[in-house]
Amino acid sequence: MPRLWSITKPKKMIALDLLHLLGLGGLCGIFGQLIRGVLGLKKAKHHAPKNTPFVFDFSRFALSCLLGFFIGAIVLVLMHQDADEPIPRSIIVTIMAIGYSGVDALEGLLGVFKDNRRD
Repeated sequence: MPRLWSITKPKKMIALDLLHLLGLGGLCGIFGQLIRGVLGLKKAKHHAPKNTPFVFDFSRFALSCLLGFFIGAIVLVLMHQDADEPIPRSIIVTIMAIGYSGVDALEGLLGVFKDNRRD
């Protein structure tokens, strides 16, 4: 709930506040990536040919989770500026959604996981 008036000045954000925001934002970004990974695994298994074995690329998944951590951490720090106010649930869900979609957009824009094989 926003503060309408206050006798004291609002608390300035210090390094520990920033560390908490980075950690929470990173965890939300990773959680968004885990949702994306589970849905991608389900889709890959469903559309895979019957005769070929399913291969899970753990290094790609780990890199996606790491990117989700960084994106979630940066976005939460940019969105939440007041150290005194609690973080609303809507912002947490937004960070998860950004972790879900932000890494996909980043991979698409930068071509991080480009397949170099020519078929």
